[in-house]
Amino acid sequence: MAPLLADAVDPVRREAALDLYEETTGFRETNINALWNYRIANYGLPCTECGKPLRTPRAKFCAYCGATSQLG
Repeated sequence: MAPLLADAVDPVRREAALDLYEETTGFRETNINALWNYRIANYGLPCTECGKPLRTPRAKFCAYCGATSQLG
């Protein structure tokens, strides 16, 4: 998605980024700038119990299931 966002001034690439986001998440975002907030680098590794991403790369606690990370 990063290459599409890098050239989001182009209307075709903007729509392609929004379409990819909808395909990935199931939510139709209309603000192209909002996609920058959802970069995978903002999140941590998957929880060892439920598989959901930890809230930050340094997180030691899963906010979804309450498990303590074995990796942190």
